[in-house]
Order: sequence, then C-alpha cells, then structure tokens
Amino acid sequence: MKILNDRDARATELRALAETLHAHDLGVEAIARGWHRDELLRRILDRQREKPLIDLANATFGGDARDLSGYSITRACRAQYVRSWRDAGLEQAVSDSITTRSGRAPNGSWVPLSLATRDFNVGTANQAGNTVGADRDRDGRWTRDPLRALSGCLSLGASVLPNQDATLSLPYFSSTTTASWLTEVQAATDVAETTTQVEFPPKRSSVVFVMSRQALFAAQPALDRLIVRHLTAALMARLDDGMLNGSGSGAEPRGLRNTTGIGTVVGGTDGAQLAWSHLVDLEAAPTAANAPEAAAGWLLNGATRKWLRKTARGSGLDFILPADMRLLGYPAAVSNNVPSNLTKGSANGVCSSVLYGSDWSALAAVFYGPAAIDLVVDRITLADVGKVRIVASIYVGAGCLSPGCFAKMDDALTA
Repeated sequence: MKILNDRDARATELRALAETLHAHDLGVEAIARGWHRDELLRRILDRQREKPLIDLANATFGGDARDLSGYSITRACRAQYVRSWRDAGLEQAVSDSITTRSGRAPNGSWVPLSLATRDFNVGTANQAGNTVGADRDRDGRWTRDPLRALSGCLSLGASVLPNQDATLSLPYFSSTTTASWLTEVQAATDVAETTTQVEFPPKRSSVVFVMSRQALFAAQPALDRLIVRHLTAALMARLDDGMLNGSGSGAEPRGLRNTTGIGTVVGGTDGAQLAWSHLVDLEAAPTAANAPEAAAGWLLNGATRKWLRKTARGSGLDFILPADMRLLGYPAAVSNNVPSNLTKGSANGVCSSVLYGSDWSALAAVFYGPAAIDLVVDRITLADVGKVRIVASIYVGAGCLSPGCFAKMDDALTA
C-alpha cells in the first residue's frame, strides 16, 4: 500500500510540474517512465532551449510577425490616444488575440515581442530579407535568434518560460549522491537528497519613450521602427541586467552575480590583471561542484573583450581571445550589463566581472503572462508641453536553478 501511495504522490507531483510549465506531454511520459521531478524539469528546459525565442513570442498571438507587414506600433499608440480603434483594426486584433490566448488583459494594449524585432529581419533581399528566421550557431543554440541577440544571457542559452500565472517555484538538487562498492550482502547506505526551491517572483520592467503629439500623429514608417527598436532593446537590456545584477530585494529579481552558491575566483587584495590562469580556474569551478556541462559559455563586458584580444596566453603564444570569440573552446558573448566599475581594495571603480557557466539553461527568465510588451499611452502627464509618454512594460521573474553551474571573478583588471 505504501508503494502505491508513494507512486500516486510522485505522479501528482510530476503532473503538477508539467502543467505549470505547459508541458503536459512530457508529464505523461515522466509518469510512465518513472522519472524523478529533476529529470522532468531538465527535459522541459532542454525543450525550451531547442525553440527559437522568436517562435515562443509568435505563439502569443498565434501567427507569424513576418505576415503582419501592415502592423504599426504608432497606429496602436494613436488609437489609445484618441480612445478609438476604428483605424487600428489589425493592432487591436493582435492585442485581443494575445489576451484571449494568455488570459491576461493589458493595461493598454499588447505588442508581441516578435513584432518588435520584425524590422530587424524582414525586407527585400538587400535589406536582410535573405536572413529571415532564427539560425543555430556552431554549438547548436539559437544565438542568431533576433530576440536572444538582444540579451547576453539569452544568447548563451538561458531558459525562457512563458505564460506563467502564479509565482513559479521550481526545485533543484543541492546535494549529490555518491555510489559505493559493496559486498554481496552489505547494506547500501541511505542517502537523503537535499532539494532547494527556487522562486521566481514576478517583477515589472518598464521603459518610457517621450515624443511630441505632432510627431505621433504625423509618424512616418522610419519613426515607427525607431520606437519599436528603442523600446524592445531597452526592455531586453533591463532584463539582462536583472538576470545578472539584480539584488533580489524590492523590485529587482535575484541576479546571477548575487546568487549564493556560485563559484568564485579571487584575483587579489587589490584585484589582478585578468590572466589565462584565472579563466582556467573559472572553467574548473563548475566541474568541482559536479555541475553538468551542456550549454557552456562566457559572458564578458566590452573592456574585458578588448583586454583579452590584446593579451597573449604566454610568451610567443596566441592572444587569449581569438577572432571567432571562443574562449577555452567555449563561445563568449559580450554584454555591458556585466559590470566594469567594481571596487576591490585600492582598485576603485575599475574592476570588471567575468562570468562562466557550464550550463546557461540553468539561468531562467519567467514571463508572467505572454511574451509581449504591455504598451500604455499617457496623454495627460505632459499635455501642457504638447508631449506624449509611451510606457512599455514586461512582467518577468529571473533566477538560477543550479548555482554550481556558474562561476564569477569580480576583481579582474583590464588595463
């Protein structure tokens, strides 16, 4: 009877996790095959990594951004301003479709993130029309996905979990199991696995774009593209910053650099010039923590990239960072959300952070509601000066599912 009760409890747990992450089919397979919840979670994250982020964003409205050539974000803004959607039927239909599919109503109107990157990809052949779509890099990841390209973390393979309703809490193992050799009649040692719950509380990230009322109503296609690019790039940059540097208190998510349990390499009392040996130590930290190696890579800032391109591994040897941007055999991405103004001892405001991950999918961004921008037009606040405030928001949580997969050096000198 106890065995049956345990089996039912495990099936219930697996089913609940699969439904929370919208992976019902994997939940059925997990129950049938007797997977542990950690294995189910890994499979779900692997599946998410196999999908281009732009496809997840397209799914929010059930279409393809490339088919909506007539969509205009300024038209949607004008419709909100005059409080009439008569001349913005397409924009209203897209927003309504997202509301229906996600079950969440916007404060203003929904704009799919995939539409926001449309102008980077679509056009005639000499306007990048031949590069439409998301391509895999040499490591098999969707780093050429136009949405992932806007975030260093996402470009390295961080997971994206869309369409969450309530605060998401996911488990990970914080202990390891060690097998032992036994005689035929020796008793196996009981191991009590320790699991930790990681919560992804929803946070709101917003950016404000101010323009004149006259510009809004006389908007040309070029201005439409400018607004879209500005809002999307700013929101994705803020998401990247939160995933890396968030304090975990107040309105900020818990960023990777402030996560307890990640590996740390120390340069010195006053920092140290970044050297090959430091990079090797960073690479070794996840291995020492028995962390898996699946989607490994480096995240650097611009100053660190410049330093590594000019610094040789040793006398008569090649530069540390070659032209193909592979560092110790792993891809390196650049984000200036990786700090370059840290302080260590007498090195005041000049230290850089360097981040290595053996599996970047263990870092996750969770969208509460659709992978879309909530666009609100404020026509009141700046009305006295003839201006309009456009407020764009996304609702996300961020966190690290397996701190042992990552290592940082926060006192690297690059000069």
